[in-house]
Amino acid sequence: LSSSSAASDVYKRQTQYFEALTAAYQLLTPIIDQSTATKGIETHYSRLERIFSHIDQHLTQTIQIPELAAIHGTSTAHFSRWFSAIVETSPKRYINQKRIELACKKLLLTDSRIDSIAYQCGYEDPLYFSKSFKRITGLTPRDYRKTKLYDLH
Repeated sequence: LSSSSAASDVYKRQTQYFEALTAAYQLLTPIIDQSTATKGIETHYSRLERIFSHIDQHLTQTIQIPELAAIHGTSTAHFSRWFSAIVETSPKRYINQKRIELACKKLLLTDSRIDSIAYQCGYEDPLYFSKSFKRITGLTPRDYRKTKLYDLH
C-alpha cells in the first residue's frame, strides 16, 4: 500500500509540476511574442536607417537599387518589396523625392542655373530633372523659384 501511495505522490507532484509549467508558459508567451515582434521591428528600423543614411550621403551621385539591396543583404526584388511595404513608395521614387527636396532648397538659396542644380542633385539629364520636378511639385523649377522667392519677400 505504501508503494502505491508513493507512486500516487510522485504522480501528483509531476502533475502539479506540469500544471505550473503550463501556467508559466501561458504567462510568458505574450511577453516572448512581444519581445520577438519588437526585435523584428528594431531590425527593420536599423536596416532602414542604414538605407536612408546611404541615400542621404550619396544623394548627389548615382544610386542603384542593387546597391541598396546589397546593404540590406537581400535580392533586389526582395529589397524593393520590403522598402515599398515600409516606406509606402518605391526606392526609386523615394530617391527622386529626396533629390527634388534638395533641389527646392538650392533653387531658393542659391542663384545657380537650373541645369547646374539638376547635376548637383544627382540628375544626369536636366530635362528629366525638370519633368520630375514638375510631377512632384506641380511647378517647373523656374516657376518654383519665382513663386517661392516671391512668397519669401
